[in-house]
Amino acid sequence: MVEKALARPFNYVLYPEVLCSTRGIPEAWQYCVKQLSIPHLDQQTDDSLIEKIKDYIARHYGEDLTLEALSARFALNPSYFSSLFHQKTGIRYKDYLTRIRVTEAKRLLINSDLKICEISQQVGFTDVRYFSQVFLKATGVLPKDYRSRQP
Repeated sequence: MVEKALARPFNYVLYPEVLCSTRGIPEAWQYCVKQLSIPHLDQQTDDSLIEKIKDYIARHYGEDLTLEALSARFALNPSYFSSLFHQKTGIRYKDYLTRIRVTEAKRLLINSDLKICEISQQVGFTDVRYFSQVFLKATGVLPKDYRSRQP
C-alpha cells in the first residue's frame, strides 16, 4: 500500500521496525504523507538518478548491463527501474542500451580496423550473429555493409 501511494518502492531501511512490529507504522505513515506532499522533490531526485544511470551506461555499455544488473547497482526494484527509466526518457531501457551500443559500433566500424566480431564484443554483444541482427534492425544494413559504404 505504501509503495503504491508513493508510486515507488518504500525504503524499509529507514523504517526497519515496520518489518518487525506495528510500532513504527505511524512514523512510516508520516513519512509517506510528507513524500506525497512534495512531489517536486521526488521529481528532482528521480531526474538526478536517471542522469546518473545514463552516465553509467555511457561508461559501461560494453559490459553485461542487464536490467537486473543495473537495477541492483542502483538499489532499485527491476520493475520500478524499468518503469521510471521509460517514464523519464521516453524509451525502454533495453532500446536505450541498444541505441548506445549501435552508435558506438558505427563509430568503430568507420574509425577502426577492428574485425566485426571484435567490435561486437567491445560494444557488449557476446554473439556476433545477434549483434549483426540488432545492427541490421537498427540501421537497415549489416555491419560489413555499413563499413564498406563509408568513404
